[in-house]
Amino acid sequence: MSKLWFYFTVSGILSSVQPAVAEAPMLQNSGPVIYLADNLNEPERLGWCIDTVGRGLSNGIQLHSCKPDSEDSRNRDVLFTFDAVSRHIEHAEYSGLCLALNASSAETSLGLIDCETGAREQMFSFDEETGALHPLDQPSQCLTAGQNSRQAGPFQSRSLDVIPCAMSDPLLRTWMIKNED
Repeated sequence: MSKLWFYFTVSGILSSVQPAVAEAPMLQNSGPVIYLADNLNEPERLGWCIDTVGRGLSNGIQLHSCKPDSEDSRNRDVLFTFDAVSRHIEHAEYSGLCLALNASSAETSLGLIDCETGAREQMFSFDEETGALHPLDQPSQCLTAGQNSRQAGPFQSRSLDVIPCAMSDPLLRTWMIKNED
């Protein structure tokens, strides 16, 4: 009985540390992309990538179906990198633009602005163990996908915001970072 109790206690503790994933996406993008570890309800199993609002360059940020590889720059707006040294989440297609907390986007607390070395509002941390992305100065906050998806042309989109980690579903805040193949 005590061995069984130990097993369930230890596995319960370990499962609370591991990222929760119900169904992994089948990415068709060689990256770089920052995407949710779970496919959620993306109908084509493309996954959910950080993206600019609209087609092409925009200062608004959302999540979008991870678009397949394309030479069309308007379809490459899902390409983002995380630099562990500068701690920037930088747009890979539009060099020099970084994700920023409390940027000038009216819809969310995130936006895309010119990268600035040392700007705390542009610095994030990535917890490889849990898959959480946090604003550097706010470790109890997580980049979190919105609950609901909506049609976005042939794809899907959903909101992206920063909310308390404890109040968010792990499936909506567990990220993967994929560098270019």
